[in-house]
Amino acid sequence: MANSPSGPTLTCSQCNFANEAERVYCHNCGAKLDRSLLPIVEETNKESIQKARKRVKKMTNPGGHDVLREFKTLGKCIVWGALSALIIGIVREPEGVPPAKPKETELPRMIGSELVEAAESPQARVLQFTEGDANTYLRTALKSKVSGMLPGVQFDRAFVKFEPGIVFVGVQQSLLGFPLYSGTRYSIGMKDGKFFAENKGGNIGRISIDPALMKYAAVAFQPMWKTLKRESNQVRGMQNIVLEKGQIRLVTKGRGR
Repeated sequence: MANSPSGPTLTCSQCNFANEAERVYCHNCGAKLDRSLLPIVEETNKESIQKARKRVKKMTNPGGHDVLREFKTLGKCIVWGALSALIIGIVREPEGVPPAKPKETELPRMIGSELVEAAESPQARVLQFTEGDANTYLRTALKSKVSGMLPGVQFDRAFVKFEPGIVFVGVQQSLLGFPLYSGTRYSIGMKDGKFFAENKGGNIGRISIDPALMKYAAVAFQPMWKTLKRESNQVRGMQNIVLEKGQIRLVTKGRGR
């Protein structure tokens, strides 16, 4: 007698014999079995329709949560783009930087000595210096006397640009051989017989710095001003200061006054 099969069975419609579910013909009488009578078994590894839809949504990023994700991605792109633009602006050379070497036609003037001599004169005297005069003098006066204004940064040179009522003082430094530029802008002159200097902002590379922030950044220029303390005091003691495009005119008080 045949053993009763374990698991799902398929009953023969001819002899009512219980066959194994995988049989096509009856084990007892040989009649063809009706396999449509088998119970439907769901495949365990097949995704449900809802699960498949969720997977497709995740791949195509539709819906509210995915819109938020897109905004986050856009925000990151904006932040990184702004940061990249800031770094590029800092390392770029500003417009109007004078050449590092003076022109062959620019003979060095001993500005420090001329200031002392004019200040000692009994009569008021007028001194006039161009940007080239001032920059050549700064190149000599500050050479090997000013260290890097920041750790790891080497001081290369200082330079000035004269505009009507404004003097721009720039500094070129280098980090690992790459030039870095910064500068500060002042409105200077005499008012009621007293010298005044009002900060008008500055720059790092091509990035503009607000005057409110430059008062803190000005600390970096202190080593240079310390080296030029004598010349600075002489300028402060003038009777009049006139700044024009490309030049500065100083009028001494005269010791006889």
